[in-house]
Amino acid sequence: IDQEWHTDGDHYDQMARVGDPNDHRPYALCIFVPLIPLTKETGFTRFWPKSHLYPNLLGLARAADALQATLDGVDLQPGDYVMYDYTTWHKGVGNSSDDERPVIQFLYSCDWYKETKNYGTTSVFDLPVSAETASRSAADSLPAVSSIDVTMCQ
Repeated sequence: IDQEWHTDGDHYDQMARVGDPNDHRPYALCIFVPLIPLTKETGFTRFWPKSHLYPNLLGLARAADALQATLDGVDLQPGDYVMYDYTTWHKGVGNSSDDERPVIQFLYSCDWYKETKNYGTTSVFDLPVSAETASRSAADSLPAVSSIDVTMCQ
């Protein structure tokens, strides 16, 4: 069974509920790595490229399928990755095989953003760390970018 189209996070301007409605600055980046080959049988994730630039697409995502304006994360091998802005519209395409579809998913975000919707409330970065790494955070290593589209590496 396919998932419904969704985003993992709200647009920045929707979270703040103030400011410029065209403020779509990225605040979180998602990377997932399949642990098995992703095929049409095992299922994959379908993305709507550039959808992260438009906050008011609710109800329009099905048009992306009809217009063939999507990018499929199919034929990815273990160790390949998909990287996308947290506000990109996407959906999981159903697994028709008898196999599980394990993936590792990483979320990198700005310090102020606290993910509670998709992964719970405890981060591995909240665990005790050495004094050497305590002064650094994952968000400090995020590049300064104005937009992150879907990127696949095979």
